[in-house]
Amino acid sequence: MSDNSSKPSLHVVLKKEDINPERLQGKIAFVLDILCATSSITAALANHAQRVIPALNGEQALAIADTLDPDEYTLAGELNAETLQGFSAATPISIIQHNKPSLVYATTNGTVALLGSQTAKTVYAVSLLNAKAVIQHALTHHPGVTFIIICSGSRNAFNMEDFYGAGYLISLLPLENFNLTDSATAALQYYQGTDVKDCLYNSRVGKRLIAKGAQDEVDFIAQKDIYAVVPQLINGTLVNIA
Repeated sequence: MSDNSSKPSLHVVLKKEDINPERLQGKIAFVLDILCATSSITAALANHAQRVIPALNGEQALAIADTLDPDEYTLAGELNAETLQGFSAATPISIIQHNKPSLVYATTNGTVALLGSQTAKTVYAVSLLNAKAVIQHALTHHPGVTFIIICSGSRNAFNMEDFYGAGYLISLLPLENFNLTDSATAALQYYQGTDVKDCLYNSRVGKRLIAKGAQDEVDFIAQKDIYAVVPQLINGTLVNIA
């Protein structure tokens, strides 16, 4: 019989409001906001951006932008899935049309979850687009450490697309090396029994995007492992450390 007490834990947090900063200390955090923040961050760093500066809201994003050269940054953001006035759209296809080295980025859920996770030993932004690269990097650089997958959710509620993404991340891990909590086991089982587009199309946020004519964004986000970027949050800025 194996000694489970010596294995690190693998846990899924279901929404950003459930983040416990104390419990993140010494752990590796993987933050998911599939529709759309972490997918957009991944796409930005895989294309033109050298860094993404997450903000809690539009006001903070504008304050950050005021400290930068106007020719050096793109300002993108949304509040409750509506593009902020004076900002570029917060979705990945839109963002990769810009070729500035910095992206200042504010969203309702994903950037809030990222900034709320900074007590962790290491924080990664992860999506379906780059899941394999992030997991491989983390396994190499953080052996024997507890992994916590943080679903951003929305409106203080569970989002099934983030739960699907968590399950996909878990499927890429050597599960014999971890003690899975019930939330991690449930996420894996949900992923194994669910088609990615069925999940995204039927999610609340996915339905809203499709109704607004952005099915192309949803289809883009549904792709797995098209990028090898590893976005890590370092001193409040996301950079590709791959």
